[in-house]
Parts: sequence; C-alpha cells; structure tokens
Amino acid sequence: ETFQELRIVQLNQDNWKLSTCTCPSWFRHYMCKHIIGIAYRERLFDEFPKESWCLTLGQVASAGRPRKMAKALAK
Repeated sequence: ETFQELRIVQLNQDNWKLSTCTCPSWFRHYMCKHIIGIAYRERLFDEFPKESWCLTLGQVASAGRPRKMAKALAK
C-alpha cells in the first residue's frame, strides 16, 4: 500500500519533458502533474505547457450517496 503512495520522479535537466515518474498517469500519457510541478519549481519553464491543461489533477468525489441508475428501457 505504501508503494502506491510513493512517487519517484527522475528529472531530466536537459529536457524536462523526457523525465519519468512512477505514477499511473505517466504510464498512460508519458506526462504527469508531478513532473510538471517539479519542473516548474526548478524554473525549467516560465509558463505551463499546453499538454498540462488536459491532465486531470485528481477529482474529489461529491459528498453523499450516489444516485440510483435509471432503468434503461423505462418510458
């Protein structure tokens, strides 16, 4: 369980877009919020890149019980 919470980021100083991370988002998109955050903190870019806008930064579930699904063939 603890390994799922630990993110290891290897920052490439020459080209920060070639950096790697151990999170599931990086394995799918080869880019994640951890790499973008560390590269920004190290001042490797001035403004956020376009590909960062399409990444979800984690969605919080709404409070309360989920609604029941409506019947598919009901009128």
